[in-house]
Amino acid sequence: MSSDFPQSQMTSTITLPNLLSISSWPYESTVNSHRHSVALESQQWTESFQILTPKARAAFLRYDFPLLASLAYPLIGRRHLRLASDLMYWLFLYDELIGTQNGESARELTDLVLAVLRCPSQPLPAGAAVIGDMTRDLWSRFLAFSVPSSAARLQKSLEDYIEGVYIETLDREAGYINASVAECLASRRSTTASRAMINVLTLRVEIPESVISHPQIFSLTENGMDLICIHKDICSYNVQHSRNTQAHNLLTAVLNREALNMQNTVDYCGQLFCQKARSFLDNLPTTPSFSSDIEQTLHLHTDGIGRLVAGLDAWSSFRSQRFLGNSGHIVKKNSRINLTSELQHFETDMEMAYLSQDNGFDQVQDSMDQFLPE
Repeated sequence: MSSDFPQSQMTSTITLPNLLSISSWPYESTVNSHRHSVALESQQWTESFQILTPKARAAFLRYDFPLLASLAYPLIGRRHLRLASDLMYWLFLYDELIGTQNGESARELTDLVLAVLRCPSQPLPAGAAVIGDMTRDLWSRFLAFSVPSSAARLQKSLEDYIEGVYIETLDREAGYINASVAECLASRRSTTASRAMINVLTLRVEIPESVISHPQIFSLTENGMDLICIHKDICSYNVQHSRNTQAHNLLTAVLNREALNMQNTVDYCGQLFCQKARSFLDNLPTTPSFSSDIEQTLHLHTDGIGRLVAGLDAWSSFRSQRFLGNSGHIVKKNSRINLTSELQHFETDMEMAYLSQDNGFDQVQDSMDQFLPE
C-alpha cells in the first residue's frame, strides 16, 4: 500500500491509554541496583567512538538509555547490565544511522554490521564506518559472556533486526505502508528489536531449543514481542508523525485499514495491547512441565518478559525525554498529548558524525540542528 496518510482524520489532542492499568499487568517497574555505575561506563564507551556531534550528544544523553536497560532488566547482574546498556545505545545509534542512508549505502551498512556479527575477528575493510568497530567491540563482549546457545539466539534476532530496518528503509523510499495490522506486527517484531531485547534476558543460561520452540512457549514469547511493539508505536507515534516517518508505525496501519479517527485508532491499539496481555497472562499458568532445572531457567525468560514490558512502560511514558520531551511528568498526570507536525518539540533526528577508519569525520546532516536547543 502506498503512503497516503489520512490527514483529515487527525485530531490535535489525544488521550493515551494507561496500558499497564487497562490490561491489569501484574508486573511493576523497578530499577536495577547497578544502574548508576553502569550508566557512566556505558556512556563513556559510546562516546569513545565519536559518532555524535557535541550538540546531538546533549539531546542524546537526555534519552537516558542506561536507565532504559536498568528498568528493562532490573534483576540481572552488573556485567550483564553493562552489556544490555551498551546494546540499548547501539540499537538507537544504528537505527538513526541507517535512517540517514538509502539504497546502495543502506545495503553496504547492513552488510558491514552483519559481517561483524557473523565473524567479529575478521578485519574490517578499509574505510569502513566506525559503527563496525562499535559492533565488533560490543558483540565480542556478548560472546565472551553468554552461553553458546543463547548467543546464537541473540545473534539471529539481531540479524533479523538489521535486515528488518534495511527493508524499512527501502519501504520508506518506495512510500509503502503495511496493508494490515498483522503485516505490521510481523514487521515490527524485527524492526523494534523486541526479540533481541527478550533474548538478552537469558544470556547466561542454557534453554534447549526444543523448549524455546515449543508452541506454547513460542506463543508466550511472540505475545511479549507484540506487547513491546504496540507499546512503542503508541508512545513514539507523535515523534514519528512530526518527522513524517510514521509509515511503519502500527497506528498508521490501523488508520489506513480501519478508517478511524486518531483517538479511536489509539484506543484500538490500546485494546489490542490488552488482548495480547490477556493471552500472555492466561497462558503463563498452563505452560508445559519440564525438568526442575529447565523450569527455573524458563522462569527467567517468562518472568523477565513481564518485567521488561513494565520497565519499557516506565521509561517510554515518563522517565525519559525520548518520546515526550519535557512533558513526561504532565502526560503521566493527564494522559493527554498534542499532536504536532513541527519538529521543535522533540530532539528527533540525531545529527550523526558518520566516521570512517581513514578519513575522520564525514558529517551526515539531518534537519535537526535548527531544532535542538542551544
